[in-house]
Amino acid sequence: MPPTGPTRVLLVEDDLDVAAGIGDYLAARGLAVDFAASAREARARASDARYDVLVLDVNLPGRDGIALCHELKHDLGLATPAIFLTARGDLEDKLRGFAAGAIDYMVKPFEPAELLARIRAIAARADAAAG
Repeated sequence: MPPTGPTRVLLVEDDLDVAAGIGDYLAARGLAVDFAASAREARARASDARYDVLVLDVNLPGRDGIALCHELKHDLGLATPAIFLTARGDLEDKLRGFAAGAIDYMVKPFEPAELLARIRAIAARADAAAG
């Protein structure tokens, strides 16, 4: 059965101004956004709630987003699709992100409309695969 309600996003970003701007943009377009400012907080939220898409920064306090993604996807078996949204745009960083389990990787600066389009496309693909 397809999910009901808005697309649920967990945004993992330690820069609170950036997180607020992204969250406001996505919420104004009908998405439900929860926030985490650290890998520890993100792991707790991802374990406690169901999300349609994870949006992860690489540079997080205490533990980087790539290690977090690997833990969530490979160690805990979380099936939620993950997108990296980060300033780290070297090919090696991108390859590490995909190897950790992400299905998309965007480099800052970015256009919020593109992030929204990617989230919607990924959520729709996941819904179709589950349905």
